[in-house]
Formats: sequence, structure tokens, C-alpha cells
Amino acid sequence: MIMSYRSVKLVKRPTLEITEDAFNIVSQDLPTPSEGEVLVKLSHLSLDPAMRGWMSPDENSYIPPVKLGDTMRASDIGEVVKT
Repeated sequence: MIMSYRSVKLVKRPTLEITEDAFNIVSQDLPTPSEGEVLVKLSHLSLDPAMRGWMSPDENSYIPPVKLGDTMRASDIGEVVKT
């Protein structure tokens, strides 16, 4: 079983163009699910226009921006592998 996963962290807010240096890909240990949680193995991950807005520092949006250093949010499809 895979014991780690990769996450994409937002490390810089893009201005006009979104460039690779706005992100850092890090390897992390798989967490152990707590009571009421599940571990999901992703099979599909979205890449959609709303993500551009989430990278903005604008706090007056329908959803708070991704904080610098946090994992980029996305929609996904996956399989529950541990409960």
C-alpha cells in the first residue's frame, strides 16, 4: 500500500499569469482516519476556472481564498480505502 501522497501547495499569489513558481508539490505521509473520517484514494481531480479566484487574496468572495502554504482545493472523485 502507498504510504504517502503528493499535495499541491499555493506558495505565491499569481498576478496576471499563473506560473509554476506559485506552487510547491510536496510529499506527505498518509494520515490515519480518526473516528467518523475516511481515507479516499483519488482517481480524478478537477482543474477548473474557479481555482483562479481561490488563488486571489479577495476575502469578499463566495468562498475564502486558499491561504499561502495551504493545499489547493479542488473537486475530485475517489474510492474509500479505509474507514
